[in-house]
Amino acid sequence: MNFNWKHITTLFLALSFWASGQTVVPFTDGNGTPTTKSECWDASGITLNGTTTSADLSYQWYVSNVSSGSGFLKYTGSGSTSASIGISSNSVTRYYRRSRIYTSGSTTDSNIAIITVHALPTISGTLSVCKGLTRTLTGSGESGTWVSGDTDILTILSSGVVTGVSDGTTTVTYTDGNNCSVSVNFTVNILPTVNAGADQSTCLGESVSLSATVGTGTSTRIINSNPDKLYFGATHQTDSTENII
Repeated sequence: MNFNWKHITTLFLALSFWASGQTVVPFTDGNGTPTTKSECWDASGITLNGTTTSADLSYQWYVSNVSSGSGFLKYTGSGSTSASIGISSNSVTRYYRRSRIYTSGSTTDSNIAIITVHALPTISGTLSVCKGLTRTLTGSGESGTWVSGDTDILTILSSGVVTGVSDGTTTVTYTDGNNCSVSVNFTVNILPTVNAGADQSTCLGESVSLSATVGTGTSTRIINSNPDKLYFGATHQTDSTENII
């Protein structure tokens, strides 16, 4: 590889995040100072994009998985001889350099771009809760922060505990220790209207029927709080009625 440090051409490497904007990383050919950049992964992809001039004949990208001073090999993926290349891996740190080959036959090699791409965090847990109740969400990574998109609908503690405030849907955003974020939709449901019916009593060995009424679209089940003294039969009188024998 022919290093020609006499060229004082500025090469701009752009990390292009088509879904979330563009970050430009400038560095100067030949000054010996690497440029370091950390970014969060974007599902749309990331592009290292170098500027071009009319004097450019072709390009060659080099990449190293080792260090900024060793292990460089010719990049053979898509765009290896183009002005820009795409990065298709996350959770990695890699070292990039681009040679500009001029029509005169001379070359200019860029300084090293050290690019670390962090994987996006994840959120696990049930994404709904009833008003007034709580649900716990878990974010990936060792540390992170939680934000509610609308505190009139739900609040969330630093521990990931969500409390439903009013019915509706809003976002919950989790940001990990790498400052990478992920958002999900979270729904708060109103509490259903339930009436278990009038209190009843019966003699040993006899049976009565309990009937519960609930709001539209709500399923029901009757829970026996004292199975040693009461037995629920399997006969359904209606969708919300059970026999007690």
